Amino acid sequence: FGIYDTANPANRLEVFSGAAGPGATALLNFGLPGGLVSVTVNGITTTSSAAFLGGAFGFYLTTPESNTFASNSALNSGGVDRMYAYRGNGATFVSGPAAGSAFGAADAILAYEDLLNSDNDFNDFIVLVRGVAPVPLPAAMWLFAVGLGGVGAWARKKSAKPSLA
Repeated sequence: FGIYDTANPANRLEVFSGAAGPGATALLNFGLPGGLVSVTVNGITTTSSAAFLGGAFGFYLTTPESNTFASNSALNSGGVDRMYAYRGNGATFVSGPAAGSAFGAADAILAYEDLLNSDNDFNDFIVLVRGVAPVPLPAAMWLFAVGLGGVGAWARKKSAKPSLA
């Protein structure tokens, strides 16, 4: 299980190997120089070999059969969904490693289906991700949208004026 760069899905960083079990935790750091990303699991830090330049990342799961399934279904064979994501709703976990803690708005549960001839139960691999934040649009995009809105309003105003001819 790991993350990939959306600009280059082949650029991956493993978060957990097959040896990680229930309750295992990892800390991701996206603040490294040059766009590199690190992951720390059980005190051991691994850094990506290439920069994550897409400004966003996706999740992937590689199965013991060497099948890899991405959170972006377009990257999966046949464009099939292999992962469902559930955003936190403030409820309290009643069991499992997160029992007693809140399922906050910045949290997500990722539930994978890891079989090619799927039983579609999406309970083959489940991970709780804490502190997920949506990717904001760059300020330039907002300026562009405001500019387009202004041009549209100007065009409507101009076309609404009566012709003097």
